[in-house]
Amino acid sequence: PERPGLLVRAVAPGGPAARAGVAAGDLLTGAGGRPVRGLADLHEAIAAAGDELVIERVRRERAARAVVRRDG
Repeated sequence: PERPGLLVRAVAPGGPAARAGVAAGDLLTGAGGRPVRGLADLHEAIAAAGDELVIERVRRERAARAVVRRDG
């Protein structure tokens, strides 16, 4: 069965997501403790986050968490 989430198409080299280990092809399933079903959900989580955002992702059928830290 297909999982709900947001497919990562590209990641800025050296950016916060890349440093956290997010890669193209990952499926983001959660951010900030809430489910991510689309881009609007991710934008809301980023807007509500402080300096760090915990994301949940799936890569090759394996779920993992990562902490994305803002540039600053």
